Amino acid sequence: MTIQERIFTQLSKNSKKKFNKYRAKLGITQDLTGAVDGLSGTLETAQKVVDSAIAVNLAIKNVEDDARFYNDYAEITYEDLGRNMQYIQDLLDRASELANELGVPEEDIDGYKRASDFLIDLKKMSGYLNTHTLEFDI
Repeated sequence: MTIQERIFTQLSKNSKKKFNKYRAKLGITQDLTGAVDGLSGTLETAQKVVDSAIAVNLAIKNVEDDARFYNDYAEITYEDLGRNMQYIQDLLDRASELANELGVPEEDIDGYKRASDFLIDLKKMSGYLNTHTLEFDI
């Protein structure tokens, strides 16, 4: 083999190595890009899962706070409504007696209509408290 042939053979081997090296580099670049593009949906889904967890935990926290408020105040409020209804009813009864003594309609006494409407609202709310109870306890 001549020197020229040996040099040409060696050049060919080096060119093939360089070509394979560039080809490998090109392949890994494509693999990296493809992986990031193809798998980015996982990251987006994970973010949605985290966002859902935050929203659900906040909603549960609010429900717990509301339930604790209910547990603390439901009985007290129901009892207060009963006392308030009795007090307003007593005042309305006194106003009715006074209206009879004066010979005027009850509605002519200032505040009678408002107190009467308020009593109706108290009675409705009392019924709502009885029918709208918590179905669980915290």
